[in-house]
Amino acid sequence: MQDGKETVVRRMGRGWRIVLVVSLALNLLVVGIMAGGAFKHARSGAAGGAQTSELRALWWALPDAARRDLSGTMRYGPEPGQRAQSREERRAEASARMAQMRAMLRNEPFDAPGFATLLEQDRQARAQRIDRAHEAFVARLAQMSAEERAAVAERLGERRPRRFGRD
Repeated sequence: MQDGKETVVRRMGRGWRIVLVVSLALNLLVVGIMAGGAFKHARSGAAGGAQTSELRALWWALPDAARRDLSGTMRYGPEPGQRAQSREERRAEASARMAQMRAMLRNEPFDAPGFATLLEQDRQARAQRIDRAHEAFVARLAQMSAEERAAVAERLGERRPRRFGRD
């Protein structure tokens, strides 16, 4: 009879171990998701410091009419007939660049100068978009009165973005 009780205790111990391992795995998954979300939130500009974060803060500090004007300028350019690259076009290019990076990483021998060139092209494309945004912001701010710019300065210090329609 003693052997029968030991078998039952062993089975229950093994079951609890499985439950604990599964619980630990689920807890680690939740912690990983939360850490990933926090990391993404920090990278998206909430922490500040990056050029795109500054642009985003300035964007939300502008009056709604100025945002609409800038949106059109950024989409179509200041000159008639110009058109900036669409989000879909940029995503398609990024996807193609990523495929090219994967292929280059798998190649033997590794083409370090070619890979560096690919990264530099990506950096230059981003820098050009940021430069165009800076120029558009400066041009729009130059059209504003001193009072309007002062209001933008006040809103620039706010922590949360405003919604459209709430000047």
